[in-house]
Amino acid sequence: VIIIFLLCRKSTGIYQSIRGTAFIHQIRKQLESISLGFILVVLFLYYSEEVPYTRILLAQFLILVTAGLLLSHWVLVETLHYVRKKGYNQRYYGIIGTGKNALKLFSEIQNSNYFGLNCSFFIDDSPQLENKSISGVKVYGHIDKLPQLVRQTGIDEIYLAKNNPDIQQLYPILNEIQSYGVTVRILPDWAGLTALSKPSVFPIGSFLLFTVSE
Repeated sequence: VIIIFLLCRKSTGIYQSIRGTAFIHQIRKQLESISLGFILVVLFLYYSEEVPYTRILLAQFLILVTAGLLLSHWVLVETLHYVRKKGYNQRYYGIIGTGKNALKLFSEIQNSNYFGLNCSFFIDDSPQLENKSISGVKVYGHIDKLPQLVRQTGIDEIYLAKNNPDIQQLYPILNEIQSYGVTVRILPDWAGLTALSKPSVFPIGSFLLFTVSE
């Protein structure tokens, strides 16, 4: 029974990173895994036992499992939020772009310190921005420095929050930093970039970002 539930939770993505994911989305995934696990457990018990379990016992089992898993998940999330607010269990990211969307994304992440996300740098293709800062975060003005910065800073994620006619020039750079194990997330205005890999959606505040590598 335990193995069945563990496999169901893995198949529904329970063990993937939920940092920044809306709590309602986390609960939905929990309920999906519980429902799938319960169905498989009932089938397993039905075909493996000479005397089937009563409906009352199965209902009690479902209630206890649901309550136990949801409660333990809530405790885990609250514990992680507390730990991250204290400065532990942190991840680091960079933002490509310095426009309105980039600054708003940065602001929402900063206002949600329980995400445990810290901005290491901004980077844009504007040389006049070199060595300037935004809210204490250093800005680099040469986009071709990105692979070097990724290696130097050891960031975990890069957010593409930039849009211009030359955006396709970033494809080779993004492909390169993906090879370093860096997660690439893209604001949805540039969904064409998802050709880089299989996309998924990652919510941060009011933003929905496309993830093309993780």
